[in-house]
Amino acid sequence: MEYKAGYTEEERERIRLFHLLMEKLEAGAFDDAYLALLARFWKRDADDAEGEILYARYALAQGGVSVAAEYAKKAFRHRKVNLVLWEVLRDVYKAERDFPMAMLFMGFLSDLYGMPIQLDVPRHELNDSLEFLSLGMSQGNYAPVARHRMEMTEEGLLDQKKSYIGTFLPTMYQREKQRYWVGAYVEAASFLDGRGMLLKHIAAHERLVEDADLPFDLMKAAELPAGEEHRVEVPEGGAILPVAGTELGQEFRFHELQTGKAGGNDLGLYAFQFYRLKEATNISSDQTMVCGAPIPLGHSPKRRKVVLSLFLDAFCWRAIKDEMYALVPNILRFFEQGVIFDDHHSVSEYTYPSVPSIETGLYPHHTQIYSERESYAINPDVQTLSREMKKLGYYCTILLGAGDSVWTEVLDGHDRILANPYGLRVHDGVARAISQLEAFHEVDQFLVVHTMDLHPWGPRTKGQLPLSAQTSLPIAERNTVGEGKVTSVYLPKNERYAAWTREAARETDRALGWLFDYIAEHYEEDEFLVMLYSDHGLPIYEKNHYLLSDYQTGAAFMLRGGGVPSLGRVEEMTSTVDIFPTLGSLLGFPVRVVDGCVPKVLGGEERGYAISMSLYPGIPFFCAIRTKAYEWRLKSLEITDEDGRADLRGAKRVVYRRGTEKETKDANVIQFFDGIAKAFLDTIDSHGLQWPDMRKARPAWYEERKPGDADKI
Repeated sequence: MEYKAGYTEEERERIRLFHLLMEKLEAGAFDDAYLALLARFWKRDADDAEGEILYARYALAQGGVSVAAEYAKKAFRHRKVNLVLWEVLRDVYKAERDFPMAMLFMGFLSDLYGMPIQLDVPRHELNDSLEFLSLGMSQGNYAPVARHRMEMTEEGLLDQKKSYIGTFLPTMYQREKQRYWVGAYVEAASFLDGRGMLLKHIAAHERLVEDADLPFDLMKAAELPAGEEHRVEVPEGGAILPVAGTELGQEFRFHELQTGKAGGNDLGLYAFQFYRLKEATNISSDQTMVCGAPIPLGHSPKRRKVVLSLFLDAFCWRAIKDEMYALVPNILRFFEQGVIFDDHHSVSEYTYPSVPSIETGLYPHHTQIYSERESYAINPDVQTLSREMKKLGYYCTILLGAGDSVWTEVLDGHDRILANPYGLRVHDGVARAISQLEAFHEVDQFLVVHTMDLHPWGPRTKGQLPLSAQTSLPIAERNTVGEGKVTSVYLPKNERYAAWTREAARETDRALGWLFDYIAEHYEEDEFLVMLYSDHGLPIYEKNHYLLSDYQTGAAFMLRGGGVPSLGRVEEMTSTVDIFPTLGSLLGFPVRVVDGCVPKVLGGEERGYAISMSLYPGIPFFCAIRTKAYEWRLKSLEITDEDGRADLRGAKRVVYRRGTEKETKDANVIQFFDGIAKAFLDTIDSHGLQWPDMRKARPAWYEERKPGDADKI
């Protein structure tokens, strides 16, 4: 069945006006006729990005830079990818003499559309501008490694894949004194300089992301000039001070101002160490050193002593239920004293758009984070979990993280992020969590552990299977000859992936059991809040693959601790966008605008349906709306465009009874779902408005991605 047979009369008129405006735009005819057409086209009472972009372009042509800036920046809030908009923003930032931001948009234009780079930048702004150009030309994931790090050399502009080890990470909006400085994570009893030396040596290695598997230490910090004394103020009760060196063989000196005690200590190359301060202290070094903000000691009765977020990437709860929970006895034992949501659904099918939805409670078309192809940030006034936790006074740390949402600034409330693109092993995360809880037991902490043991990889990614899977699988089941590179959302059903996830689930459960025992032994129930969740499921449990199946979107969500009733497994339907408002309700931070809701069992309202979507440029748009009884599915005929929109004219839709392939023709049921979809999909539907410049700039990309019928609905 078709969801939308054709355009409405209003849509046809807007398409006609839009085409006329495009003709004038291409001709550079920004005259009264252009303005008259725009007045008829522009929906001033709505977030109409097309109207705002076209008016900004008109204002710029007329020399109205401030007006162009106002409307271009407004449009960018809800349309992150658009060639004309990027051109306008590049020019208005340059006119405002904000050269780094101008180079950021030049980077977007060069990376996606191949537009030439023009380095018309004052010399004193060159370094910052090149860092923002690098940010614009790189992908949104894998921080702190840039796919295109641009540096000026004697031979000219050098473009290379390179990490930011030993320097600050460029971010779109966060330009305050304390930004993320990229260090080397050094475990206890390791040599201080070794990891920093290695990361410095391989900083520009072409396989740094794919094969290095080395953890970086991203710390909110400031560089302290060499040879100067710097006074560190210490609050009553004391503080912990993070300090790192920038040179081999570096020392630093300290002088307590009240007791007069003085001395020194060795610093590691790019390696942070923590020092306990009881009073105001002067510190200095003969070389530049890096210093994080002092971490105040002390607990508050308004906070939990620990809020622990266990993010198990690709943990398919639907598959765990199929096994009757036998693979995860420790997880079940711990969270049955809280709440386990047995009917939980991810909004997206893979990690990059899922994390921002979890961290904000917003759908991907509202965060505008839906593809890692570009590295723009979320709107700076959007509430995020880490920002709210920091406001409450928690010391916020990601003990194990992939760096995927660093450049989007979704995670920028964290004081520290230990980032590694792939090597996120649960045993490391558990060991770090217990060590952190021991070391900072005098501090209220928000800790995140992101593991990827449960996330299988395709054959060309060369992921290592769990040891027991390697030894138990017959060699014939390990055959990968003839298999091409396959992304995780399209992995087939086979015994290799089944063994991988089965053994990884057992190993994850065993490791977490150690952590759960530690928490139960050291904290009262009202002193902690532990949350376990996943960003999506996996397709490997079914032969006939559907991109938004119950297995692919059947994620995990469970809670235990202060304020959480002891209910065990509940059948209430939940979504990943519910996590943020739920934590707001439990932890006491205000929640403004979200797409999610607090579950009924936790004092909110029960949702009637859950929505999942695939908003990935280059493939058709998929959407699934589930109730307890039915599942509505949609697939567009056209591909999703680079701007996160798809033309839904002629889109196919079908309604099944939940958990079956039995289609229903019940008109009332179909009408119910179509009513939900119409409101939800309005800003995803391009309504036939496709910018010709974007397609003209990349004709091969669009030609290669003509949609077919390979993906089932």
